[in-house]
Amino acid sequence: MAKRIHPNQTALLMAIRADPENDIPRLVYADWLVEHNEPERAEFIRVECETQRTDGELDAYAVEKA
Repeated sequence: MAKRIHPNQTALLMAIRADPENDIPRLVYADWLVEHNEPERAEFIRVECETQRTDGELDAYAVEKA
């Protein structure tokens, strides 16, 4: 049997899709996942957001040190 998607989850996913460059909807969704007993998925999303946010900074730092 397929798992039903909560209406709030649908709205959050639509917000993420509407603005893919904005991490805020993703982080709100991560909070929602924690509240709905899916902390592993939430942590994955947070790590992905942090990785993307710092990726350019890390590259610039590596170039500076080279």
